[in-house]
Amino acid sequence: MQGFKGIRPLFTGFVLIALTAPAIGQTIYRVDHNDGTVTGDGSGWGDDAFKYLQDALAVAEADDQVWVADGTYLPTEGLDNPPSDARTASFSIPAGVSVYGGFIGDEDEVALSDRSVIENPPAILSGDIGTIGTHTDNSYHVVAIADNSGTARLDGCTITLGRATGSGTKSVGGGVEIHWAAAIVNCRFADNEATGNGGAVWVGGTEDVDFVNCVFDDNASTTGSGGAVALSQQRDELRLRSFSNCIFHDNMAEDHGAAILHQTFNDSTIKNCTFSQNRLESENSNVNPQTIYFEPSSNVDVTIRSSIRNTIIWGNGTDPDGGTSIESNGLRVHVDILTSDVQGTISFGLPDNNDGTVNVVNVDPDFENPETNNFRLTFFSPASVLNAGSNAQAPLDALDVDDDGVTNVVGPDLDLTLRIAECVVDLGSYELKDPCVGDLDDDDDVDGADLGILLLA
Repeated sequence: MQGFKGIRPLFTGFVLIALTAPAIGQTIYRVDHNDGTVTGDGSGWGDDAFKYLQDALAVAEADDQVWVADGTYLPTEGLDNPPSDARTASFSIPAGVSVYGGFIGDEDEVALSDRSVIENPPAILSGDIGTIGTHTDNSYHVVAIADNSGTARLDGCTITLGRATGSGTKSVGGGVEIHWAAAIVNCRFADNEATGNGGAVWVGGTEDVDFVNCVFDDNASTTGSGGAVALSQQRDELRLRSFSNCIFHDNMAEDHGAAILHQTFNDSTIKNCTFSQNRLESENSNVNPQTIYFEPSSNVDVTIRSSIRNTIIWGNGTDPDGGTSIESNGLRVHVDILTSDVQGTISFGLPDNNDGTVNVVNVDPDFENPETNNFRLTFFSPASVLNAGSNAQAPLDALDVDDDGVTNVVGPDLDLTLRIAECVVDLGSYELKDPCVGDLDDDDDVDGADLGILLLA
């Protein structure tokens, strides 16, 4: 597999702004692989910073933050008691701890306002722990989230070169293995592999997991399902998984679900996401790209419920007509799709598995330049994708992706810019920036307040 394949153009203008100071009792630990020292305690940048991310994770507690400067971090570095099998080493994020990348190591001491995930070199969490470039000795999982006492947050990092090529749980989730509550925000997953399910991410556990403003590129399940993500039937308790403003591109699976495998005990929402150039390697995959595959258990009387909103699924597989983009195995699945652009066939297995497809079109969205991983819309994109979504279904900024302290409004797009730029939300991960004519107070709506401004002019 090839490296990032031009991922960076996806994040132009990716600047995070924080307006709040740390909470009382919260500790911020700083990590800088380039300028930190082995004697640093994380209290500041430079010599005071930890050199290794593992050192910060070892002392961080619930509500603490870990700020990570640019550089490449390996899970085997900084361990006091290295495992006998180095491949089992992972960055284990404690419950309630937030890990933020995007720093260069000289930012403000009390706020996140100076970090920039795109303009600064990235914080790369890499599984390439053995011979560089030889991936058979890489970590099984680059990151692990298993602490059961609170939500862990991973924000603004690149996770790459995980190789889950062992047996059992060592065969799933090459990038991140999640067993508990997690918020994955502003992250890139590139060139991760698993021989089992979930090339980049495997999700089990009994708590909610959210993915917001993430890119999944060039990940693979080489003999299993879920090229990018596997939502696993690990425990018999219902939980919610959500994907908002995410891109799934050039992921591959051998069996089912080139992008996502969705099993029992996982309800899900997919909002304003883009799926393109994902593929299956199994027989007949040309006519059946199966971008998203629902696989409920035949042994459990529990129904998978999933909703897909304002999403583009286009150009997956090699069939020019799109083949079967969304499919289930015919058992206990209820999927409803609203205001989305889906190429090819939607096969629910049984008629009553379809909760409804409303305002779903099958039209080329005319991406700006998919050959360079640019899946933005253009002014030449059809009216059925521009200003064609449902504002009511646009994802709220519940996780405060832009760190402005406001969480009850529609969140920004994948560029971290205004999501509803012309009165009605666009489909997909990016909003075409064209000011809303007549919206004089910039509230994304034309109403009496705008008339009042006009009359007073």
